[in-house]
This record gives sequence, structure tokens and C-alpha cells, in this order.
Amino acid sequence: MRNEKGYILLTTIIMTMFTLFIAAHLATVLVSERSFLENTKHLYIIENLRMLAVDSALKNIKAGMTEQKRTIYTDNGIFEYTIESSLDENNELINSTAHISCETNEKIRKTFSFQYSHIENKIVDWLE
Repeated sequence: MRNEKGYILLTTIIMTMFTLFIAAHLATVLVSERSFLENTKHLYIIENLRMLAVDSALKNIKAGMTEQKRTIYTDNGIFEYTIESSLDENNELINSTAHISCETNEKIRKTFSFQYSHIENKIVDWLE
């Protein structure tokens, strides 16, 4: 006890501050990872709804339905689409356009449309 210079208090304060900085950094990383996880979850849900909507619209377009509006409810949200078709002078289908809107249960909405060519049997235009 005779030769004590007081370095213990300074070392304790530095170690405590270092530990607090590490804890604050880990808390920030945890919050940002949870936010990223939540955003990614919503992204996958909206992409799943979009895939289901395009698949359903394409089935109806290939079946020859020219004018149709449908709303489909799923566990993760709803999607609705409207199909409009253009005919040539012989009343044969040339193109069909589908306007699609997807909305998750968390009210995240995405709207897009595509044009399907009956001559080429493929999607020729995509607008988001």
C-alpha cells in the first residue's frame, strides 16, 4: 500500500468505457440486422405475390380470356389484375395487356404491367 500510484481507477474506467462501446456497437448491429431482415421478408412476400399474379394472369391470357378483372386473396396479401386484349381485323388475338397490383398484409404495394404477344407466345413488354 505504500507505493500506490492510482492506475487501478484509470484502468477500470478505460475497461468500462471499452466494454460500453462494444455493447453499444453490438446493439446497433442487432437493430440494423433486424431491420434488414424485416425489409427482406417483405421483399420476398411481394415478389411471391407478383409471381402468383403473373402466373394466374398468363393462364387466363393463354386460355383466351380477352377482358377480365380478378382479385385473389392469399395468406400473405392480395393481388388483382385486369386483362385487356387487342384483336386484328379477323377478330384474332394479337396482344393482351395485364395490369397487376399486389399488396401485402402490411400494406406494401407494388404495381406493374406486362404485354403478352399471342403471335410470339411470350411476354414482349414489362413495365414497373
